[in-house]
Amino acid sequence: MTHERDGVVLVSGATGFLGRHVVAAAVRAGHDVRAMVRPGTDPAKLPWGEHAQLETVQADLRSRRDLRAAVDGAETVVHLAATKTGDFASRFAGTVVATENLLDAMDGVGVRRLVHCSTFSVYRAGAVPVGGVLDETSPLEDDPLQRDPYAQVKLIQEEMVRRWADTPGRELTVLRPGLIYGPGELWHALLGVEVLPSLWLRAGWRTTLPMAWVENVADAFVCALGQRPLAPVTVNIVDDRLPSVGRYARAVRPMVDTRPRLVLLGYPLMRTLVQAVASVNHSLLQGRLKLPGGLSPAPFEARFRPLRYTNDRAREAFGWSPRVAFPASLERATDDGSLVRLDAPPAP
Repeated sequence: MTHERDGVVLVSGATGFLGRHVVAAAVRAGHDVRAMVRPGTDPAKLPWGEHAQLETVQADLRSRRDLRAAVDGAETVVHLAATKTGDFASRFAGTVVATENLLDAMDGVGVRRLVHCSTFSVYRAGAVPVGGVLDETSPLEDDPLQRDPYAQVKLIQEEMVRRWADTPGRELTVLRPGLIYGPGELWHALLGVEVLPSLWLRAGWRTTLPMAWVENVADAFVCALGQRPLAPVTVNIVDDRLPSVGRYARAVRPMVDTRPRLVLLGYPLMRTLVQAVASVNHSLLQGRLKLPGGLSPAPFEARFRPLRYTNDRAREAFGWSPRVAFPASLERATDDGSLVRLDAPPAP
């Protein structure tokens, strides 16, 4: 791996939750950044303000028209764009088709370096022993149809960028963040399964949450820009000293509008119930029963299996370490946008 300053860095998904922070962090680190936003985006509503190192381009990743012009002249593409809501077809179009179009545009103008955002959702957590470490050597999901649409399309997307990187001369770095949390994104699916808006089921109060504060993840992408991998590199991104479910839920409950009751069943009991319901659904109902996300065996294990996590490889590969620790991160969780504004320094 070599160290080298990049030319223009194109960021897809630049106005997303993570994208806003990656753009700001990359500019502050001295990179020339081209932020890709959706057609029709009002520049006055972008959080960064005007900056000499920042250019904004409008392009629709679902259409190949004008994509080459948006990519042309970039040295590196940081690919963050993905569709996280909707049915499988809409997620496939906004994630897989979008990535296919972006890679085609990169090939068309000779851009050969990609820093790609994956996710912990690609792992088959149920294959890791309870209490074991989920890391970059852990197996990926081998039966995507048992998982939710987001995991399915992210698995396809990551496989696609890896096939792209098989061609000699192309550079690929894959970052797999745990669940990203930050201002406005504090109460999340790792805390439980929504049975009713006011009632969530939770398996295990002491289970460690594989999370990463959004600024820390943005810093990791900037660190990745400073490395030129000689072969494809994959790293997990999680914070240090991760909180348990109970500690985190108690800390954020006063800070969020949505405060459902968390009913604790315990991991062994809830796992037994999930497996029993799945067996009945398969044998007697031919799979017709549609269960809430997290109450089918594979999604349940992905969200609630008690595991441990490490960011050792990210430290070794990039020299990255989490800058904002828990619970200090929660002191920044009411941020009004200053964390991503470029006309103001980042909060200490």
